[in-house]
Amino acid sequence: MTSEQVGHYRELSAKYLRLAWALLAEGDPMEALERGWAAVASELEVAAKARSLPHDRHWELWVVVRALIEESGDIDLGVLFGCVQSMQINFYDVQYEAEEVEWFLDEVERLVEKLEALA
Repeated sequence: MTSEQVGHYRELSAKYLRLAWALLAEGDPMEALERGWAAVASELEVAAKARSLPHDRHWELWVVVRALIEESGDIDLGVLFGCVQSMQINFYDVQYEAEEVEWFLDEVERLVEKLEALA
């Protein structure tokens, strides 16, 4: 992956995260949750491509996270990803409150920071 491509995905991730916070402030927590997930997915795409790991399917993102945990020794990556993925998976079944999505976005920010440091 070229540095230009990495920059592109990093910009997307930052854009999605800013949009998520804006959507939450505007009273659209469910759309904010979707954009938060997109921020994480963009960062994982960078990590996956840099390591030639599969990442096209939802479950393959765990493959990427596992590889990053093995590489870095940072188990928090798995804990944060598990929390974030759980809320995203339950998107259609649960109507989250704004406070819950705020918590989700805080965890997304923590995860994105960790992923950026590993690229």
